[in-house]
Amino acid sequence: MQDRPSAHELMAAVAEYLEGQAIPATEGAVQFQIRVCVHVLRILLREAELGEVALWREWSGLAELLRSDASRPPTLEALEGAVFELNESLAERIRSGEADSGNWADAVFEHVKEATRDKAAIADPKLIDADEGSPRRA
Repeated sequence: MQDRPSAHELMAAVAEYLEGQAIPATEGAVQFQIRVCVHVLRILLREAELGEVALWREWSGLAELLRSDASRPPTLEALEGAVFELNESLAERIRSGEADSGNWADAVFEHVKEATRDKAAIADPKLIDADEGSPRRA
């Protein structure tokens, strides 16, 4: 671990500078590009804060849904790979019609809804509205 300022603190400082100083001092395409940079920095900050926990939650949900007996991945990189592979397996089962109805379909819907909420919390928290913004099952 590095001394302060941490990577998180540095990214936050850059985002604050860009928002407070650079955006007001620019206009047009340059201002838009700076806004995009700020948005990317904010996503990276949320990813650093929430990403690993969300990924573990997704892995746990997938492992339970698919009744996977795989052991807990030892590294973050292995976890990312395992989640990708489990999602591929889930997608295959959905495409085959296994999630069209029944208890397993309900469990799949809940898992996908929660994983989507976790991803939205990182990508753009404004997309989440606890009362009205959650996806509804038809």
